[in-house]
Order: sequence, then structure tokens, then C-alpha cells
Amino acid sequence: MSNLESESPKLNRPFTAVLNDLQKHLRDKQGYKDIINLGLGNPGTPVDPALLKLLHQDIRENGGISRYGSSIGDPSTRKTIADFMLKVRETPYQFDDNCPQIAITGGITGTIKEYFVGLYNKSAHVDEEKGKVTHDRLSVLVPTPAYAWYFDALSKVPGIKVDKLDTSNTAWKLDAKSLETSLKQSKPDALILNYPCNPTGQDLTEGEWRAVAVVLKEHIKANPEFRIVLDNSYKDLSFSPHKGLLEVAPELMQHSI
Repeated sequence: MSNLESESPKLNRPFTAVLNDLQKHLRDKQGYKDIINLGLGNPGTPVDPALLKLLHQDIRENGGISRYGSSIGDPSTRKTIADFMLKVRETPYQFDDNCPQIAITGGITGTIKEYFVGLYNKSAHVDEEKGKVTHDRLSVLVPTPAYAWYFDALSKVPGIKVDKLDTSNTAWKLDAKSLETSLKQSKPDALILNYPCNPTGQDLTEGEWRAVAVVLKEHIKANPEFRIVLDNSYKDLSFSPHKGLLEVAPELMQHSI
């Protein structure tokens, strides 16, 4: 495996793409049918036949017409997502174009990059006399361990400063005291929270989330532009009922993405 990883840059292809090719070769040419790809973000599982059937049905009903869709996703799809979030996760979201709280994107890491690029562009200051454009320096706090591709995505944002909050001394999960200390020290513009966490699988209890929420609300009082980036992709893989930050503190939704 180490040889594959070292050779992939010479092929000018990401290591995960090389793993995908290897999985396909072993499955199609060597007859290994039960291979699971553990590459980052590439589970390699087959598409659900029911989903394919719905896609084909949609194409037929629309006469096979191909068109540009909404930049934030088809309204009917976003409404379905909003209905799901309300019914299953008891979290209300708006989905109208005037105040879109739901957008369909090309993956969470891509969303994170585009969000911070947007913040960077929003911070532009034009000096007409000197003919220069300057930007405020952005900073983000990330509890670690964290999904590795966060840092790759953030590295694409000009001038961003990434501070890491080490959770190795708190059972690999965020705790309110260390968060409060880190917020005061690094003074970030945003915080990325990934719970249940990839790669540790750790999650916070309802009581721990409430304590974190108290810290965040106090921080927001002094920093009203502060944003919380929530990645709860693995929420439904929890072995116990998951209550996250917005379930215990829904008032933080207006400060979250």
C-alpha cells in the first residue's frame, strides 16, 4: 500500500483515485466481489437500484430534457430534505430562495472551502486612491483529530489561519473548558465541529453539548459575526440517539451552517 501511495503523485492523480482503480480491477478482473474501499470519502458502494429507478423516472417524466438547475439545488429536492430534517431530526429549516437554509453541494469539504472563500471575498476593502484591494485575515478553529480533507479544503482559501484544538487529553472529544480557552487565545472567525467524529467515532453527550453551547453563546455575544460550521454526516450512524448542538441550543442555528 505504501508503494501505491508513493507512486500516485507520479501519476498526477489523488491516492484515493488510485484506490478506486484498484478496487475496480480486483472486482471486475480478479473476481473479488466483497471489497470495501476505505479511501477517504470513497466508500465505493453500489448505487441503490431504487434511486436509479427514480432518476430514470424523472428523466422520462421531463421528456429527457437537460437543463441548468438552481445553483443551490432543485427546490423540490430541498423541500424533501427540509421535510426529512423536520420529521427525523426535529430541526426546522427554510428552503425558499429568498432565505435558503438548505443548499445542495458537491460534498461537505467543497462546501467548507466555498464558504470560507465567500467570507474572504466578503471582507474585501478597496483603496481607490492606491488602486488596491485588501482582505481581512480569516481564522478557523478545528478540534482534532478531524477529517483530513478539511485541511486540504481550507488550504485553498487565501491567507486563512487554521488553529487546531487537540482533544487527546479529553477522551478525543471537545469539552467546554478547552473550547473556551482556545476561543480566547486564537480568536477565530469560525469553528468547525464534526460529531460524531471522523475518524475517532467519538460524540458528545447531551450534557456536554449544553456546556459547549453555553461557551459558544457567550463568545457570540462579544463576536456576533462568529460562525459555527457543523458537519454531522455520521449522525445517523450513532449507536445511541444523537442530540447535537442545534437540538440542545436551536437559537444557535442563525450562527451556523
